Amino acid sequence: MRLPNLHNKKAILTGAARVFALGLFACAFAGSGLAQRTASAPAFTIKTEPGAKIWLNNIYFGTAGDNGELSVNLPPKAPIEVRVRATGYAPAAVRAGAQRTVTVALKRTDDAAELAFQAAERQATIDRREGIELYEKAIELRPAFIEAHLARARHLIETGDFIEAEASLAAARKTAPMLPEISAIAGRLYREEGDFAKAEAAFKKALADGKGFQPEALTGLGMLYADRAETPRGEDTLAATLEYYSLAEKYLRKAIEQLAGAPDAKVVFQYLGRLLERQDKAAEAIELYQKFLKIFPDSVEATAVRSFIEQLRRPQ
Repeated sequence: MRLPNLHNKKAILTGAARVFALGLFACAFAGSGLAQRTASAPAFTIKTEPGAKIWLNNIYFGTAGDNGELSVNLPPKAPIEVRVRATGYAPAAVRAGAQRTVTVALKRTDDAAELAFQAAERQATIDRREGIELYEKAIELRPAFIEAHLARARHLIETGDFIEAEASLAAARKTAPMLPEISAIAGRLYREEGDFAKAEAAFKKALADGKGFQPEALTGLGMLYADRAETPRGEDTLAATLEYYSLAEKYLRKAIEQLAGAPDAKVVFQYLGRLLERQDKAAEAIELYQKFLKIFPDSVEATAVRSFIEQLRRPQ
């Protein structure tokens, strides 16, 4: 899952922000448990190849440093599956037990499809169209390459090619019909097309297939309901608008809980904070931003978040 930078308040509240990757709380903020885990538990450390990308429970947490290590202060709740991919190596995954340090050994690969996929991942950050062509090469070499189909779909959505994106999702679904990520991406596609009902159904299917765990779908639902609250249709009553706001908050809080200390959580925190500000819930927004600072005190966004708090505390 990958989310955009959402500092722009207008973009957030009009729904222009996009889910890029990507139920238990109402009024009480789910992040309180996150702060307690940050303070009490030692870091969760992954040892692997330098520069390797690392996912915990299919959530991207960052890359290993020059020493081949990544330490995570706030990992997702156990059980944790650690998945690693590095250039020139075959991907690998291990399931962590009670230990706080996990070693993932990688082996060199000459798999042409895997190497094409890795090249696509690198190129897509430079030239999206060339990246898409490399994903297609990986798929040609391995037709059932689910990750390549999904990555291609994500980038095609960014280019506005929804028909081809849907074709990639359909191809992935043939191999893994119950994979939650497929429906999460489909929900994003339908949201981009402006089809509220289909987007809502797709996100909810992703949650059902993931047995409630699918932070991209939770974020998608939160943004979808925020869109609806901010751009009410003629048939929407005031009560319906308030209900959409409530649903948006509910799902975004759940997403934050599931993302734990992942980079994408920072984006969802800020999205939710701006949504609370829009509703004149200053106290709740301040509490949310303070929890952000407890979890991500050294992040590049911390200065901006502190300024949000200062602005909210000023007499209006």
